[in-house]
Amino acid sequence: MKSTRPPRMSGPERRGQLLEAARTVFARDGYRATTADVAAAAGVSEALVVKHFGSKERLFRAAIVEPIVQLVEWALREGRRTVENAEALDPAGHLERLITFGATWGALVREHRGLLLSALRDSAAFPQDAAQLHAKVRELLDGLARMLERFSGREPFTAFDPRASVYAGVGALTIGALYADDPVAFARGYFEMTLLGLLTPEGRRALGR
Repeated sequence: MKSTRPPRMSGPERRGQLLEAARTVFARDGYRATTADVAAAAGVSEALVVKHFGSKERLFRAAIVEPIVQLVEWALREGRRTVENAEALDPAGHLERLITFGATWGALVREHRGLLLSALRDSAAFPQDAAQLHAKVRELLDGLARMLERFSGREPFTAFDPRASVYAGVGALTIGALYADDPVAFARGYFEMTLLGLLTPEGRRALGR
C-alpha cells in the first residue's frame, strides 16, 4: 500500500506555515509563548522552528512586528492617494474618499487584530522593536497631518488643527475597527460627523446638510 504522507513543503512554504502558527500563538498567549508552543501548533519539531528563525525574538519580529510595519506603511501610501488632487473635490467627494480610506484601514486592522493587540500588550518585552513601531506610527500620523495642512482654512474647510485631527481620527478608526460590530458603518458615521464639523456653512450646504 502506497504512503499517503503529504508532499514535502518547500522552504518558503514551511516558513509561511510557521509564521501563521506563530501569529495564532502569540495573539493568544502573548510574548510569553515559546518556540515549543509554536512548533506544537504547526505540528513540527521545535528544532525546525529554531532552524528557520534562530530565536523566539526573531520569530516574534517576523510574525508580529514586520506585518504591522507593513500595515502602517500601506496607510501612509493610501493617505497620500486620499489627498492627491483633493483640491478639485466637492465636500461629497472628500467624504467618499475619507470613508474609503477609513473602511479599508478598518478592514486591515480587524484582519490583523491579534497582531496589534499582541504588540500593544507585549511591547515592554521587545523595546527595540517597539521603538521602531512607535517611530513608524508617528511617521504615519505626522505625515498625514502634513498632507492636511493645505486644507485648513481653505474653502470648503474652516481652520482646523491637522495634527489633532489626524491623531484623533486614526485613533477612533482603530478602536472602531477593533471593537465596533461594523467597522465600515463606523467609519462612515465617524467621517460624516467629523467632516460636518470641519466644513464652512457653504461647504455644509454643498453637502446638503
